[in-house]
Amino acid sequence: MAIQSLLNPIDNDRQSRAGSETVLADDDRSRGSTSPESQDDDRSRQRSYEELHQRLSRPSPSNRERREFRPTYAKEEEYFIWYHRVDLGMDWSDVRQAYNAQFPHRQRKGFQGIQCKYYRCCEIYGVPRVRDRNRGASPAEAYGVQSRLPGLWYPWMRCPPPPPGTTNHPTV
Repeated sequence: MAIQSLLNPIDNDRQSRAGSETVLADDDRSRGSTSPESQDDDRSRQRSYEELHQRLSRPSPSNRERREFRPTYAKEEEYFIWYHRVDLGMDWSDVRQAYNAQFPHRQRKGFQGIQCKYYRCCEIYGVPRVRDRNRGASPAEAYGVQSRLPGLWYPWMRCPPPPPGTTNHPTV
């Protein structure tokens, strides 16, 4: 298979359809020949036609089995992930372990979902992407939950609660 066909599956399907038409036309011309080579050619053409037919008659995505429902993250869970990753500087495996300990009803086997939620949360709160961040600044001071949302506090945070008169819900 050509690299171009891997990069552009639409062109690949067009070429396959054009190839199947050629196969059928060649098939009609070679019916008179019964040599072993022509029989092998006929079999390979028939196989390629069958493969093409199978590929074109696959069920649409709406007919496929859907993945199970995954509940959305609560705000506290978002802040937990962000806080542990940036403010505490934890590795992803440690963030997952802390998350599973804090939210036992929402256990995570891997950390890919937590990573995805972290990056989406950063996008929502205007935190620059990792590659666009200032390397000289302390990540916690520049991009952490406590620096971005100073009035926010939860019991699992490792800092004292905010002064009286502030809320534990951001106004962002």
